[in-house]
Amino acid sequence: MSLVNTERRDPVTLKSPVPQPAARARSLRDYMAVAAVLLLVYAGDFKASPLLSWTPVDLTFLGAALTVVGVLAVAGRSTIPRGTWQVLALWALFIPAAILHAPGSWVAQQVTYLYTLTILSALGPLFLMRSEVRQKLWVIMQIILAAAVTGGALLSSHPQPVADIAARVYLTGPGTIESGDMAAVVVLSCFIFALTRRRRRGLMLALGAAAAATMFATGSRGPVLALAVALATVATFAPASGVYRTVRITAMTFVIFLSWYFVRGYTTGGAGRIAATLLAGSDQDTTSRIRLSLWREAWDVIPGHFWGIGWGGLNDLGPLNGGGLLGQPGLPYPHDIWLEVTAQAGWIAGAALIVFVWCGLRRLRRLAASPYPAVLFGMAVFWVIQASLSGDVNSWRCMWASLAISWVTVGSRGQGGGIGSASDVAPSASTAT
Repeated sequence: MSLVNTERRDPVTLKSPVPQPAARARSLRDYMAVAAVLLLVYAGDFKASPLLSWTPVDLTFLGAALTVVGVLAVAGRSTIPRGTWQVLALWALFIPAAILHAPGSWVAQQVTYLYTLTILSALGPLFLMRSEVRQKLWVIMQIILAAAVTGGALLSSHPQPVADIAARVYLTGPGTIESGDMAAVVVLSCFIFALTRRRRRGLMLALGAAAAATMFATGSRGPVLALAVALATVATFAPASGVYRTVRITAMTFVIFLSWYFVRGYTTGGAGRIAATLLAGSDQDTTSRIRLSLWREAWDVIPGHFWGIGWGGLNDLGPLNGGGLLGQPGLPYPHDIWLEVTAQAGWIAGAALIVFVWCGLRRLRRLAASPYPAVLFGMAVFWVIQASLSGDVNSWRCMWASLAISWVTVGSRGQGGGIGSASDVAPSASTAT
């Protein structure tokens, strides 16, 4: 005898997946907001070109003005974005250094830029790029601009080149470092897209290789070193992508090996300069020896000055106040942001800078599971390395923008959420100006 269960059961209903918000179409406001920050951050890399001599206003200050308008418009009708207080706290620690040192022309210029253009380059992305649409647009427009500058470098002619940069490719006006940076941005973005996307990998690799040839031809060594570090970092530490971690590391190792193999045989031009310094270890390069001297001079200042010597104080030291790099009248900074900030603004400010950079890179790394956040992570690493090798605290506004955007970075839909997911964005941010 079998027992039959005659109990009436309700039909089982399958749970529908949690609906995802529809992707918002790009608007003119999105393009204007991103373009404003782009001008503020990158105009210095191309505005000196003779092709732009017709512009009636300085492009950097135009970008700054548009960014201020956008920030004020958003602040008036939206919440204060995350990361704002961290940026303001860091800049507050820079204030005593502006008081310690006696005023001078260089100090006045450095402090003015630090509390106008540089801080604005950190605050602008926080207010104007809180949506996934704008963050993707930020990556795309950077690549387009970098590709345009790279193409301009290839087409530029130099009838009377300086002896040190003879036979090197660069955009007329800005110089070799800026051209190398822009070419490296194209290489970095294309190679990361090839690692993290399943489509158009061949096209990305081809474009990246073409830009790499231009980058080596500029003869600028900083972008090459920063690019290698950034690619290795993304390949090793990005949490996931369209390619397994072992394959990514193997692929990047192979790319770096190929670059070494093809460049090592050059003895002239930009590639020859890079091969002689980075690969052959030549100690005859004047700029490298002077830079090492500047680093030692700034390092010797740090132990005896807990509160720093004030902004511009390094300009009073020996090599920094000498003939200068490549015959320039003086070198008021050591070409290393860590040494510059710690020596001039003090130990506390130097430690705060380290924490700020670490937090930004850590947040971007956790979101680097999809293509666009992975590119943002790679760009942040690239600009941090560049700031460690050249320029001063105001030179790398692109670094400040790349780090600040980490506080509002949006994870791509379907990537598991986490910090920076769409739910973390202020409700009104996606439609803010």
